Amino acid sequence: MSEAFKRGDNLKDIIEQIIEIDSLAFENKKKNEEYLKNKRQEYENKIIQYRESMLQNAKAESEKILSQISEINIDKTLVNQQSIDAKIESKYSQIEDEMVKIIFDRLFAMNATHSTDALHPLEK
Repeated sequence: MSEAFKRGDNLKDIIEQIIEIDSLAFENKKKNEEYLKNKRQEYENKIIQYRESMLQNAKAESEKILSQISEINIDKTLVNQQSIDAKIESKYSQIEDEMVKIIFDRLFAMNATHSTDALHPLEK
């Protein structure tokens, strides 16, 4: 019986070792799952932060571009306004010169003839 007893003890030891190995494997599995869960959450948080950062950068860049477009439109309007102002000034100068000439001609014609009937040749 000592041989059978030894085999029983050996079998009991083997079963205990299997149980211990199984318990360690189960604990390792739980630790690995927890580690993977934490890593997954960490990377998801990084992705969220990256996405938010990129959205903020894109928003800032789009506002900058919009501002530049607005400035270009304002500058274009200003240039157009300055061009119109220059054209008006030029036309005014032309008309002013003609009007001064007509007025002086009438004044001198009135003084010379003392009549209001004398018209400038351009007015005939």
